[in-house]
Amino acid sequence: MGSQQVADQLSTVMEKDPRVSESNVRHIDGGSSPVVLVGVVHDHPASVHRAVAVVDAVAPETVAVELPDLLLPVIEDATAEDSTGAEEGLGGEMAAAIAATDGSLTGIDVPGRGTGRSLFAELRNERPSVTTVLRAVGDVSRITAHALVGRLAGLGVPGTPAVEDLEQRHEYDLPADVTPRTQAEHEQAHVRRSTTLLRSFDPPAATAFLDAVRERYMVRRLQSLRQDGSVVAVVGHGHLDDIEAMLQKAG
Repeated sequence: MGSQQVADQLSTVMEKDPRVSESNVRHIDGGSSPVVLVGVVHDHPASVHRAVAVVDAVAPETVAVELPDLLLPVIEDATAEDSTGAEEGLGGEMAAAIAATDGSLTGIDVPGRGTGRSLFAELRNERPSVTTVLRAVGDVSRITAHALVGRLAGLGVPGTPAVEDLEQRHEYDLPADVTPRTQAEHEQAHVRRSTTLLRSFDPPAATAFLDAVRERYMVRRLQSLRQDGSVVAVVGHGHLDDIEAMLQKAG
């Protein structure tokens, strides 16, 4: 599906559903290879619905999710086996997007092949302190270890925790039977509160540096994936603006 068709499909969905809007869905034009970014709030019902609605509307060649490739088979298997359905089961909006796609699936978060390249590129750009770099590398190591444990858990290796125990779930004070409009407003209020809180404090230097590395890595992956056709990428709402700007700049 080309960029104009994608734009038309998204416009139709946005007219019908307040949970899908320009504040949380971004269309990066690319001729026959557009990228659609879907910003999500972890486990929020509006985000879960949005991920499915956009994947269904666009029917992309590739669905990319903010997960390491290492964990993708685990989430896929857990989603397939979950009798409660993707909207309530393991993985939240990521699992919902995975379950909704008939095309290719891929993880675009670190760790993965090319993480080092993104790390060194950010080092050249930002010139962080040695302490910041060491802490960021330590964080990457912990993320890698978590992904490895998750993969082993998915394979049923004795002595590893259950996959469900590794998943951080978020609960919201929101009845299941509320209207789509109420869901959207609740999610927007949550995003505003979170944004206000984050702007009140400067994040640790290592956290900011690692986020920049991850975003650079995700953009590199998306630029590569779009060579094979349209892509829908499901990413955390906090990454949405930066990833969009980097993709637009990269052309």
